[in-house]
Amino acid sequence: MDSQEGLDKLAEIVRSARESRGLSLRKFAELVDVSHGTIDRLEKSLSDVSDDVLEALSEVVPYTYVELKAISQGRKPEDLRAYVTAEDVFEIAVSISKEEQIRLMHMLLDHQQSGTTKA
Repeated sequence: MDSQEGLDKLAEIVRSARESRGLSLRKFAELVDVSHGTIDRLEKSLSDVSDDVLEALSEVVPYTYVELKAISQGRKPEDLRAYVTAEDVFEIAVSISKEEQIRLMHMLLDHQQSGTTKA
């Protein structure tokens, strides 16, 4: 059974995924292939989430079905989180100072240009 804490976290994940794409509720619902009302209820933490919806969401958010299921139940995912998208590290990046953000951007650009990792 889903917990309110888990539903609140899932709401944040869904809202963030939708807003990062600049999509309306309806357009995001089309992308996920669920009803507009389902996305609306998810973003408002109003109801438990079916496995089918979690499976569909896992195609468009940076979490697997297993992670989303655990999150919705208020548990930590059994698998270690893999940082595979920009959204995965965004919250960390915005929490550091402006100077460190600029330094990070330069490191990323240098890495892209050289093809090597810098420590």
